[in-house]
Amino acid sequence: MRKSHIAVTGLLIIALAAAGATTAAAFAPEGARGMLEMEITVEGQGRVDECGFCDHYTWKALHRASLRVPVTAMAPAVDAAAIGAALGGAAGDAADGDDEEGDEDEDWEAEWDDKLDACDGDEDCEVRVTMQKMQDPRFKSTMAAVAKGFSLVKSGQLDLGPALQHWAMLGGDVAGNVSIEQQRNSFGVADTGGGPKVDVECRIRGSETVKARPTGYGDMHPILTINAKQSTYELRLPAEQAIAVTDDCSPDQPQTAELLGFPGPGRNWGEVLQVAGKLSGSADRPSFDGSGVWEGDLSGHSVRVTIQWNFRPGA
Repeated sequence: MRKSHIAVTGLLIIALAAAGATTAAAFAPEGARGMLEMEITVEGQGRVDECGFCDHYTWKALHRASLRVPVTAMAPAVDAAAIGAALGGAAGDAADGDDEEGDEDEDWEAEWDDKLDACDGDEDCEVRVTMQKMQDPRFKSTMAAVAKGFSLVKSGQLDLGPALQHWAMLGGDVAGNVSIEQQRNSFGVADTGGGPKVDVECRIRGSETVKARPTGYGDMHPILTINAKQSTYELRLPAEQAIAVTDDCSPDQPQTAELLGFPGPGRNWGEVLQVAGKLSGSADRPSFDGSGVWEGDLSGHSVRVTIQWNFRPGA
């Protein structure tokens, strides 16, 4: 039977933690509530001369939204990535269990487990395999990192106390209001009946009170991370929303429109809308404000996506 094992990087952090020398940081109580609020504007306009079925057309768009996102504080955690960086990267993959390097780390440990299993209890064999493992460059690298870590902890250069606190949408939905308005005026549209060219105006519009979980965010998926020791935050803005709209030129066809449009080929808003900044409040009652501008795409037209956000403790 396979021996249970903990990744070497995990053992590294456990071993260093045993050395002590940690500094307590203030955090919000686990389960504390906070509210993220966002004001969103998507706008653009222009003229397109290469129309195909018309002489040219003009377009403009204005989307607006006010959204509120309830989040809940999770248990404080060590900053494994920072510890790994201090040790030359040896513990960095412990920061994320899905990290490719972390998977490779477990793979080579599993190889040594298989070799020990093959000994089938033969002590001489197990000693021989263990000695061979100690000569593995990956094992040597980890042990060197442990030694370096003990030295840094002892000198006070490495603090192993919890530094991070994640906040996630453990309950509740994104709520607020979304309005969408787009207009396209086509000039010199060919008449299929053979008559003279005409001008055609199409408007797409809708307004809705929303209350729903944003696409791609699970119940345990953190959207906010507070670094108590650096007084900073990292945030993924959950601004994706879609609402029902009507099209004057196709009134009988039910349609929906995306608030943000699209961020460009090969990208998604969950990756694009990642922001960071300094806290204006303490880590145990974090608060902050910020704003950002991104480029979006509405039906091939470039639009400006502007988001202002603020976070305050409390429901």
